[in-house]
Amino acid sequence: EAGCCFRFLVTHIYCFESLKDRFKTENWKWITVEFITGEYHMWFLFAIAALYLITPLLKSFTSDKKLTEFFIVLFFAFQLILPSVIKLPHIGVVFEEISDKMQFKFVLGYTGYYILGWYLKRYKLSANIRRICYVFGIIGTVFSIVSVIKLSWSTGVADETSADYLTWNV
Repeated sequence: EAGCCFRFLVTHIYCFESLKDRFKTENWKWITVEFITGEYHMWFLFAIAALYLITPLLKSFTSDKKLTEFFIVLFFAFQLILPSVIKLPHIGVVFEEISDKMQFKFVLGYTGYYILGWYLKRYKLSANIRRICYVFGIIGTVFSIVSVIKLSWSTGVADETSADYLTWNV
């Protein structure tokens, strides 16, 4: 945890050193924003910091295997599957309304991946479950490629909706 914070600071200090000529009075607003937001390729540092902050809360979920599995099921349902269902014609509107009212955000985002990674490291999956995961991985890859091509052709612009980090197929 301390190493991550150290690397974060070193990266920002390096960026400042490489931009010394921009340290003029009129650029302080830009400098402040750049320090806080960082470079685009460093976006994940804030996500990691947030996960580290909530780790003590997440330990209560990982203390019991069944509770961890329940958390992962919720993650799959609300983060990976529901957003795809919401895009379906007619029925998607209903699920979107329910989802908006539930405000079920705790298992969303990178928290689910964090817990899933811990679970996969801690518990060995059976050969059959691993095979099923591989099949879904292949299906997800093919779906991503085909859907990006089809959506892009149909709209006439690049559409990477189905290639987002937090979709079931990725």
